[in-house]
Amino acid sequence: MSRGRLRGRAGAVGAVAAALLLLTVIVVVRSRGDGPATAALPRGEAHPRSLAFGRNPLWDERTLGMTDVDGVELRGAAAVVTGRSASAGRLVVADARTGTIHWSADGGDPLLGGDGALAYDGPPDAEGVQGLSGGPVLVDADTSPGGWSVIVQYVKGADGEERGVAALSGGDGHVLWKQALFRDADDDDRRQETRLLAADGRVVLAGVRSSGRLRLRTVAFDAAAGRRLWEHEDGWAFRIDGGTVLGESAEGEPWRPREVRDGAAVFGLDLMTGRKRWDLAGAFEGAHVQAAAGGTAAVTVRERIAVGPSTRFRTMALDSATGRVQVASLEAEEATGAPGPVLGCVDDRRTLIACAAYSGRLVTIRPGGRPFTAKKPLFKGASSVEPDLVWRDRVLASRALDRNRRAGAVADRAANGLGATPPGRPAALSDRFAALLVKRGLYDGLAVYGASETGKPEEPAPAPSSQKPLRVEARPLWTAKADTIRGVSSAVLDGDAVLISGTGPDGSDDRRHVVADARTGEIRWTRRAGDSLDDGDRVASLGLPRLAHVGGETLSLVKYEGQGSQGIAALSLRDGRVRWKKAVSGDGVNLYAVGDATFAVRVTDYGAGSGGGGEREQTVAFATSTRRELWRQSGVVPELDPAGDLVIAARLGKAERYGVEPHTDLIAYGASDGRQRWHTGGRYRDPRLQFAGGRALVVTVGDGAAVLDRATGRELARTGARLGGCGGTGALVVCRTGEGDLGGAGEHAVTIEIGDGTARINDLPRTAGLTAFRALGPWLTATRPAAPGSGRPGFPLLDAAGRTLSEDLPGAPVALGGGLAVLTTPGPDGAAALSVYRVRG
Repeated sequence: MSRGRLRGRAGAVGAVAAALLLLTVIVVVRSRGDGPATAALPRGEAHPRSLAFGRNPLWDERTLGMTDVDGVELRGAAAVVTGRSASAGRLVVADARTGTIHWSADGGDPLLGGDGALAYDGPPDAEGVQGLSGGPVLVDADTSPGGWSVIVQYVKGADGEERGVAALSGGDGHVLWKQALFRDADDDDRRQETRLLAADGRVVLAGVRSSGRLRLRTVAFDAAAGRRLWEHEDGWAFRIDGGTVLGESAEGEPWRPREVRDGAAVFGLDLMTGRKRWDLAGAFEGAHVQAAAGGTAAVTVRERIAVGPSTRFRTMALDSATGRVQVASLEAEEATGAPGPVLGCVDDRRTLIACAAYSGRLVTIRPGGRPFTAKKPLFKGASSVEPDLVWRDRVLASRALDRNRRAGAVADRAANGLGATPPGRPAALSDRFAALLVKRGLYDGLAVYGASETGKPEEPAPAPSSQKPLRVEARPLWTAKADTIRGVSSAVLDGDAVLISGTGPDGSDDRRHVVADARTGEIRWTRRAGDSLDDGDRVASLGLPRLAHVGGETLSLVKYEGQGSQGIAALSLRDGRVRWKKAVSGDGVNLYAVGDATFAVRVTDYGAGSGGGGEREQTVAFATSTRRELWRQSGVVPELDPAGDLVIAARLGKAERYGVEPHTDLIAYGASDGRQRWHTGGRYRDPRLQFAGGRALVVTVGDGAAVLDRATGRELARTGARLGGCGGTGALVVCRTGEGDLGGAGEHAVTIEIGDGTARINDLPRTAGLTAFRALGPWLTATRPAAPGSGRPGFPLLDAAGRTLSEDLPGAPVALGGGLAVLTTPGPDGAAALSVYRVRG
């Protein structure tokens, strides 16, 4: 069971009820409440409309790559969800209709624009991406310059010596502001406990407690700019109501299973100054803030009495600003005179507080008014009811049927039924959507439904995708022989030939390129690292194939070495013969970028730096047809980029630990003239080119990745995900993220759809469990590893949104063209074998 869910329930029920409910598996039985639907409301109030919910969920927590959900908020068309993934706390902002992830922040991930700050995961029960009750902490849109924002904790520094709070834009997750709670590397101070407490449109509240201290220190920040406003040294100030912050001064968190803690005294602080307005210290043996709305707070107290039990519980209605008692006892207002305290109060923060009495009746109160007790129970024969949510004068409540089932209902203040709830415990509601927490074994999941008070709720789209799947014939045209090449790593279709890169038949790391007729499999030629070329030169290395088309012929460019010389050789794809060689002077020469018009090499001269020490790096560009040097730039190195009309190069900084040289700038040079077209400058920390296509570049940066327009360098899209292994064809790029669970959700695919001057990033955590992601035309291909003992792996084909188009491909497609598809399958020893198939339709 999720830790945040424990906290949330504890704030909503009494000690006895909480202990029982924590063992309950929640299965909501559809119900509209019992009794006549015409019970009178307080004078002057109109009956609210019924609510309708979709029959099927639109999406669930698995769409977000989450294993446990603690809380959810709905903001317009967005759902903000907190909980955990496979290995870390996780915050996701997603489309409420589809579950498509707009952005996410996992514990340990860099914050976008956070200058090296990481999302803080925190110790158990103190996740840094969520609030004290487990749900997200949001700043309302009325004061945030970019709209609403989400508050998270961050950590910064090699040893995590700085910890604080940051406001992230609800739109894209970039840091709007961040402020430190402490910057002290002392061992005791680093063991400080920190919490996110509350926020509204004006103030953000966070708490700090150092090792050995008994009580919490509350810190208030300006919600718009992050300026520190005030501190309160004694207690948890955790609920904002109008211009007042309500809190409790006692040991332990307010959201523990025991509601009224020994010695807890409720107090009220001025929201903007932190000045104490009132305090109940000494008045009761304990007190707890149940709910607050519009200036009225429901506070349960434990007091000593002269007769009967030594103490009793009583729930009062107080003026939040002054502490003045408005209603001495909500229980006393019950017409039935049922014994016991009011339990489980919830509120909508503005106009209504709803509580439950032991009699099974709803007790509601408007700010400054008198309580109203429903004359009939919400559930027939039920002696208890638990309100879950208040929304527009409607109360969503439930009760336990037995250990495994719950009944839920939507009702007005008089307990008139207003609709049937889907399975689950209601957590958030909006004009169009309802979010419910559902039990999945020991954990809480999430189900999001369409909802409406005026029409038909939205239902899931009936068709998964309009895109047609790739169709290949059942039998291959040919399969590469194991005595020719094994361990296939890549393949390229070019006209009537396929160039295969892999290892030799003996299983050694004998890198080789094999060119075969694409339709018959007849081997045209083979080259291995170390093979002899003309004039005593030899092939120095063979990486991924690099092809150029010159004068009606396809050339494969490789690096060569000889007696006192090195450079680049061009081999004919037709017969494997050397068409030309270009010697390049320098201590180290490496081929990086190849295009039809230009190819670029990285030249390193050792001991040639300033003053004769260090290294000198250069990017040198040559015309592919004539081998004439076109230009060279010192101090930059070419990136892995098919040159086209640009060569992308990086400027390196001073090597950090482990010898890794950070990139300080990415620069685009004209391929033919070497003139600078654009550069990233100081926009990004450590920008590294991951992929270069015809219209866009994918660049990893210190806090995620960015998609740049190739021609101008303008940013088209940004993500906080750590991307790697990017590749693509045409308008679709596929990357992977979460490798080794660094991002928390496990390794999965991220697709980037590129248009004219646009880019859309799709984070697809539901693809976790698949491997070998590739873009093939408009499709995402992957491999589903074979389960132990099941034999053959699967090869699904998906669209850019991660929806499965087919599961029955005979292999993993790696190349497509000319009516043919190259597919690979793992052999008995794990080495990939290759086959060529005809494509149908």
